[in-house]
Amino acid sequence: MSTPFEGDSLSVRIVSRSIRSVLQNFEVVVRPQIALCIPVTDDGNLLLIRQYRVAVNNVILEFPAGRIEVGEDSERAATRELLEEIGFLVTESGDWEAC
Repeated sequence: MSTPFEGDSLSVRIVSRSIRSVLQNFEVVVRPQIALCIPVTDDGNLLLIRQYRVAVNNVILEFPAGRIEVGEDSERAATRELLEEIGFLVTESGDWEAC
């Protein structure tokens, strides 16, 4: 296995596998762990954010998400992302409210 590219948000690895007795190389994109939130309001609506993405050269709708930082668990990361991206604070009881 080789790693021809290593960046902050992803790396690319070349992995060789035998498929039907033929050795083939595959490019595998590896991303850091992320926390993705699917916030649903009391009346069943989903809350999405508008985010510009270079890959599609456009603004798209997506769920709040972000990388899990060192020393942070997925629940804390999800809570942080909700606050940072849509301005909602998760309470001790697990409910969330607008800030």
